This record gives sequence, structure tokens and C-alpha cells, in this order.
Amino acid sequence: MFNKRALAATLLFGFLASLLITIPTASPVAAQSADGLTATGDYRYLVDPDAGVVNVEYDMAITNTSPNQSVRGGYRYFYFEGYATLIPASATDLTVTQEGVDLEFERVDNGELVDYLDFGFRRNLRYNRTANVEIRYTLPDDGPRSDSPARVNGAYAGFLVWTDTGLDSADVSITLPEGFDDVDTRLIQLANTKNDDGTRTLTKTEIEPNDDFFSFVSFRNDDALTSVEVEVDGMNFEIRHWPGDTMWADFVTDRLEDDLPTMVDLVGLEWPASTPLTIIESYTPYLSGYGGWYDKSEQTIEVGDQLDEHLILHELAHVWFNQDFIDARWATEGLADEFAAATLSTRGAPVEPDGASLVDANAQPLNLWNRFAAAEEEDWGYAASWTVAHEINEEIGLENFTSVVQAMDNRTLPYVGEGEAETLSGEPTWKNYLDWIEEAGTTDEVTELFDDWVVSLTNDPFEDRADARQRYAELAEAGGEWAVPLIVREHMTDWQFEDATAEIETAMTVLADRDRALSAVSGLGLDLQIPDDAETLYQSVTANTADDPWAEAETATTELADAAELLVTTHETANASQPFFTNIGLMGTDIPAEISDANAAFEAGDFDQLAAEAEGIDQMVADAKTDGQVRVGAAAGGVLVLVLLIFLGLRRRRKKKTARSEAPEDGESNPSSAAEPVGERGDVMPTATVPDDASSLLGDDEMTPTT
Repeated sequence: MFNKRALAATLLFGFLASLLITIPTASPVAAQSADGLTATGDYRYLVDPDAGVVNVEYDMAITNTSPNQSVRGGYRYFYFEGYATLIPASATDLTVTQEGVDLEFERVDNGELVDYLDFGFRRNLRYNRTANVEIRYTLPDDGPRSDSPARVNGAYAGFLVWTDTGLDSADVSITLPEGFDDVDTRLIQLANTKNDDGTRTLTKTEIEPNDDFFSFVSFRNDDALTSVEVEVDGMNFEIRHWPGDTMWADFVTDRLEDDLPTMVDLVGLEWPASTPLTIIESYTPYLSGYGGWYDKSEQTIEVGDQLDEHLILHELAHVWFNQDFIDARWATEGLADEFAAATLSTRGAPVEPDGASLVDANAQPLNLWNRFAAAEEEDWGYAASWTVAHEINEEIGLENFTSVVQAMDNRTLPYVGEGEAETLSGEPTWKNYLDWIEEAGTTDEVTELFDDWVVSLTNDPFEDRADARQRYAELAEAGGEWAVPLIVREHMTDWQFEDATAEIETAMTVLADRDRALSAVSGLGLDLQIPDDAETLYQSVTANTADDPWAEAETATTELADAAELLVTTHETANASQPFFTNIGLMGTDIPAEISDANAAFEAGDFDQLAAEAEGIDQMVADAKTDGQVRVGAAAGGVLVLVLLIFLGLRRRRKKKTARSEAPEDGESNPSSAAEPVGERGDVMPTATVPDDASSLLGDDEMTPTT
């Protein structure tokens, strides 16, 4: 709905108000201040849409009630020569007759919306005589966008009906042609009769001067509207306008073709209308003080005949921004105004809000502004709503404002986490609206705007909110890649700030364990990844969880920290400097491979496997000392045996050589008898005696020791 009062609406209500002040009481010309006359009137308004006029038949019966007086020498007669009444200033084709004879009359323009009509009787009106006078005039169609509210065409008739307050009694009837069944006579009560010929008659009788009978009446015949179909980027519309008013139809078409695609881009949402939207030229919104309105249930927009760009775009914006979007009237009206204005600004036709003041007599918290407000409160409410929306746009920027609209449309939580955004459990409220704005614009400045213009709460919630948002920001910073847990974001969204703060403190203790794990792992100097299990459990903690919502997350994060420290200990064990025997025992083992397996188990979140790997490495190192001692002992024993074998081999060779000397072959001399054996350098070689059982020690094969 749009409250920008179009010119016709302003004139209409100004006219009605002026009637209360400016319509004087008619009085007889011959005796302006004297009693002695009675006058009744019968007004018949005949609507002729084909001719574009309302023909008015005003019949008067004027009776002289001043009796003759007996005076000395005769009688005094009271008579009247004429009468004065009121007619609309717009009346044309005026005639005044009495008994079929035209009367002389004078029409006096008094500078108001009504004129005086003075006329003389055919003959002096004497006592107890009645003059029946017929006044005829036409109320013309002033045409679309005229200063006067009168409109008469094949699809619509709207005009003023009233009676002269100088009449003692009056009757009124309005005759409508067939098809004009949509009747709006909200300011007066008229009997409504459907006639056999399809016409309709509205009547009111015995109207007295104190009844202050006047009203603007409105009648529609939508079947006579001219229809034009328009398609713009897959969006379908039907424009229905008054016959002959092609200027209005062309104006609306231009707005659809030139401006609507731009507004779709700025709003950032697809056009929501799945069926063609009907845009109707209508005077009806003016009767309620509005420039136009949108009816979602009927998929129709009705706007007056004024060519107002911002008005048309405002009503088109309501296809998105209506009660189903957010149940806050000021929010939807402000959004429609601001995005319509932003659209016009893109082509150099900026408009800004009408002035609204917080100290205005009609000012009230916008949360209390409803559809039953008085006219002055309506004017202030619309101006204030647009002011708030405009200030929001100025503060966060149109791009962020668009993201707010998208979040509102998707019903996502204002406080976002990681992955697919969660949605609200109920309908969005002004509190969600504020959160969306400040989260999108990363600002807290809008809070003051809401505090001044919107909130009606006696207990100001904004101080608690500010404290909670500060702690929330600290938690988000501390969490780093770990998004704020859902339970905290739920409480913040519901403005349960005490609960949110308590959950933040718990979350901080969980992050302390997480940080213990990170610190331990980072000290290894390796590019190891923290497993996701604890992070997932931390982020998904929700208030909907039964019993202790933090149990799984706290356990998982503690296990993560303990596992990280176990991994560090395992690395330290594997990389520690070991004693001689342990190093000998570790020969042939693959410690790097064991550490790699431990790292992989940690990154996979398989802490049981990590514990097994750590235990295996500890055991391997612990067993290595004993294994080393065994290996060294075995090696030493082998060397000793080898030395003994060599020694025994040498002994056996010497013994064989000695035996050959003692038993020479036939014909050979015994060399031992000639001289002592001589070494390489002439040294005397020692002799060795091989025991008789040496062969049993060395085996059956002979060994020739090397000297």
C-alpha cells in the first residue's frame, strides 16, 4: 500500500472538509432573516457513462408560510419574489423552470466549490402558496488527472452528492446504469436497489438540515475496462485502464519495461508472481487516502490515475515485500519505498523520503503502527518507515541491503555458521530484521536507529544485546575456522542473550582443548591436519539436544587434545637420542614408517589406532636395548670363534709340516738335519705342535693356515 496522497485524493478530502465550513444556509431573497418559508428538495443523480456526465434533477417545493395580517384599514400581505440555493461550481447546462416556464436567475461565484443560484418566481409567492421549481444541471467528467475529483466514464463514476442545508427536508436518489454494481458510499448510508432492467438505484429520504448530508460516491464497472497484455523478461502483466486513458496505460507499460527489470536486479530475488499480475486504474484507493495498493490474494495492483513513477514501482515492490515476507508493516512499506527509489536513482531520477520527525504529534513506535491508524498517523507512519529504510541503505550500502532481503526471503538464521544455512523456526520478526542488517553490514550503528524509531518495549533489550554480541564476536574470533556453535546462534537469533552468553562460556572451554591440540601439533613443525570430528560436533551443538548438549563435543575435543599430546610424545620418543645398545637394537626397524602411520591415524581421527601405534613405538624402543645387547653379544661370540678357528688352523698346519720332516720320502735327506727353518727376513720361525685331536676339532678337511 502506498500513502503518497495523489493530487486527486488531496482535492477530494479537501473538498469534503471545505463543505463543512463554506456551504452557507440558503435564505429567501425577499426576507433573508425572516421565517415564513419552507422548502423541500428532491435530488436525482442520473449517471450517463456514455456521455461522460451525471445529469442532476433538483426539484424544489417552496411554500410561503407567513399568514396575512389584519391592520387598521386593511391587510398586510407577506409574499416572496424569489429564492436562493446552492449548486456545484462545476455544474454546466444550468436551467431553472417553474411550471414549464424558464425563470430568470443569477449565478454568483463566491470563490468556493459551490455557487449561489438566485432565481425569481413566475409570480409573487403569497401565503400558503407553493412554487414548484425545477433546476437542471450537468456534472461533467473532469477527466483523468484533473484538479476536480469528478470522473465519469464507461468503467468508473465518481462525484459529490449533497443537499442544500437551507432545505427543511430533502430526498436523494442515484440511478446507475447496468454494470455499475461495485458501489462505494462509505460516508453515507444509502438504500441500494437492483432494478429489473439491470439498473441500480440508491436512495435516502427525509434528510434534515442537521444531517450534514454530503459525500463522494464511487461506482465501478470493471467489465468496461480496456485490457492490455504486457510481457517483460518472462514476467506477465495485464493492464486494465479506463476507456480512452491510453496515457495512463502507456505510462504503466513504460515502468514495467524500463524499470522493473532493474528493480528485480536490485532486490536480488526472482519475480515471485507465478500468474499474470493485473494492474488496474482505480480511484478507489484515493477514497481511503492511499495512492494505491497491492492485493496478494487476487494478484492485483490498484493505483489512481496520477502518473507517479515512485507509486507504481512501490506497488510492484509489494509483490515481494508484503505481510508474508515479514510481519512488520513499517518494514515492508519502507522496503518498497526504498527499492523503488533506488530503481529510479539508477536512471537519474532520485527521490527521497518525506520529512518525518520523532517529535511530531503523531509520532509513535513503528512497532505499534497498524492498519487502523488515523489519517495523520498514517502519513507519519509511511514517512517514518521510508526514513528508517533509507537510513539503513545509507549505512550498509545497497549491495548489503540486497543480501539482507535475500536472507529474509530464505528465512536463514541471521547468525550464520558453516555449510548450508539453517532456517528460522517461525516467521521473521523485526528483531531478525535488525540482526540481518547488522550482520550483513558488520555494523552496530543501526541499533540506535531501531531504538529511536521502532521499539516500544519498556525494558530496553539493546544493552544486553550489545554485551552478547561482543562476546559472540570474541567467540567467533577465538574459533577461527571453527564456526560458532548452532546453540549459541539459536539463542542469539531468539534474543535469549543470557542463555547465549552462558553457552559462549562453555564453547570457550571447548576451544581451549582445541587450542591445546593445535599447539601440540604445530610444535611438531609438520603439515598435519586436525581431524574434523571434533569440529563438526562443536559446530552442531544445538539447544534441541536432550540432556547435556555439549557432552559429545566436550568429549571429542578433550580426546582430540589428548591424542595430539600423545602424538607429540610419540614423536619425541621416536626422535630421542638413544644409548649404544638401543641404537644397535633398532637397526633393521623402520621408525619413520611407524611415525607416518601414527600421523595418519591422528589425521583420520582414529585415536584408538594412534594409541596402538604409539604403544608399538614405545615397545619397539623399550625392546631395542635388550635386542642390542643380544646382537652385540652374538657378534662378539662369533668373532671369538673365528679367532679360535684361525688359531687352531695354524696349529694344525705346523704339526703336519713337522711330521713330514721326521718321515722323509725314500732318497731324500731330512732338512732338519741340515739347518733351522729361516723366515722371510731370516728370522728363526717358531715351531708349533698340533695336538693329535686337532683333526676332530677342524673336521676332515685339511686347513692350510695363512701366515
